[in-house]
Amino acid sequence: MELAQKYDGEIICADSRTIYKGFDIGTAKPTVEDRDLVPHHLVDICEPGEMFSAAQFKVLAEATIYDIWERGKIPFLVGGSGMYVDSVLFGYQFRESNGKKKDFSHASLEELQQLVAAQYPYEFYSIDSQNRLRLEQILARGPASSGDRDSLKYDVLMLGMSPDRLLLKQRISERVDAMLSKGFVHEVELLIKKYGRDCPQLNIIGYKHARDYLEGHITLDECKQRFVRDDTALAKRQTTWFKRNQGIHWLVSADVGEELLRDYLAIA
Repeated sequence: MELAQKYDGEIICADSRTIYKGFDIGTAKPTVEDRDLVPHHLVDICEPGEMFSAAQFKVLAEATIYDIWERGKIPFLVGGSGMYVDSVLFGYQFRESNGKKKDFSHASLEELQQLVAAQYPYEFYSIDSQNRLRLEQILARGPASSGDRDSLKYDVLMLGMSPDRLLLKQRISERVDAMLSKGFVHEVELLIKKYGRDCPQLNIIGYKHARDYLEGHITLDECKQRFVRDDTALAKRQTTWFKRNQGIHWLVSADVGEELLRDYLAIA
């Protein structure tokens, strides 16, 4: 946000969770105040329960990028959903569904995880592996046909923050504490009342643990511990995904990122 403010940019959120309305606190969604400071795009674009794919994100993100460019501003594609980011950077061409819906209702979550990890290990690292819906989507449509993943579609500067692993876990724990203090459990309670406990998005990290707490299956402390555990595991998978991209500048401080951006814009 600081870089976007300083260099007249707008942010495109590449996040498979913040696209859903009502899923605010537990996804660390940009606040209304954040969006007043810097325009944010592709936030709150879906109703919970709706299906939304990386292919759809790519189409919307590319249209948004060109709109930002046409207004003389700089697009900042930001987020942790690796497939969303790479679909734009490398111009993925996605396979179309053959119209035959596969039934995975008989399979356990662990069985789905094993199937995706074995058949599509590359995509497995880009998702929340606890999200049954996402696993079923990948098994149903197959992998993206990405073409040459070493060939960027755009002239871009890619920056990645690389905090110490222990520091990262500490920050995740502190963020979960902050979410709980802001009313995260109440948010989940309202979502359950509005969309039902079986809403697919309520299976994502944090939300399913809060649902278990509200239903009396675990304590609030266990809810927090599981939230931190699964979010830390997701961060590890995200790191594995992005480390494969040799073009990313891994930063130890935001100051270095600003220097790189300033030099990049001067050349551009």
